[in-house]
Amino acid sequence: GGYDFWVLKLDVAGDVSWQRAYGGGGDDWAGAIRATATGGYLVCGNTRSFGSASYDAWLVKISDSGAVAWTKRYGGAGNDTAYSLQLTPDGGALLAGATDSSGAGGKDAWLVKTDADGRVEWQSSYGGPGDDAGYWVDVRLNPNGSCVVACDTPSLAGQGRDFWLFTPMAGGA
Repeated sequence: GGYDFWVLKLDVAGDVSWQRAYGGGGDDWAGAIRATATGGYLVCGNTRSFGSASYDAWLVKISDSGAVAWTKRYGGAGNDTAYSLQLTPDGGALLAGATDSSGAGGKDAWLVKTDADGRVEWQSSYGGPGDDAGYWVDVRLNPNGSCVVACDTPSLAGQGRDFWLFTPMAGGA
């Protein structure tokens, strides 16, 4: 197919222990990878190989040896992607990306909170009429359980694009 996720596991000397590609007939782009507390890895990005004709955010759980444990797609009729990923204390994940399937118009910043099995617990979009999160989105967890999101925005800028840093309320609101 087109582009695929490519994951390499390196040993402490930097030698390749294993490498695998994940994807299908369309383009699949990886955004972030995290090692889980229970073993294995979560990889997020987007896929055009599975599901709708548009891009969907894609979360892939792989074992320590690279075998696929499960995959989940998130999104709607438009293009949806996950650029970054943080593991949450409850064993789930918080994905940050962009959506034009929902929100205020154009692309909006988008958070998806999943449980440990990739099931959506909540999702929320943030932005204005412009293409917010048009180029990148990142999320970080704070020690108190909240998160902070960083992205680009034209909606809040006088002209051009500005840096947007915000903290969503609990539950993604």
